[in-house]
Amino acid sequence: ETTTHVLSGKPLRTLNVLLGIARGCWVLSYDWVLWSLESGQWISEEPFELSNHFPAAPLCRRECHLSA
Repeated sequence: ETTTHVLSGKPLRTLNVLLGIARGCWVLSYDWVLWSLESGQWISEEPFELSNHFPAAPLCRRECHLSA
């Protein structure tokens, strides 16, 4: 219940990705971590969200945050 982000090296529908979508987590490419490390801080998730491959992810994330 404390997970907020799920990282995916490839856009595959794994159990972790599907559970993350269902829980309203950010589903991001691993590049988000690499760019964040390079900049020395957590950067915006939106450019790295895998919404092209998982269109339900942003919808579920917004819905979960609205109902919380």
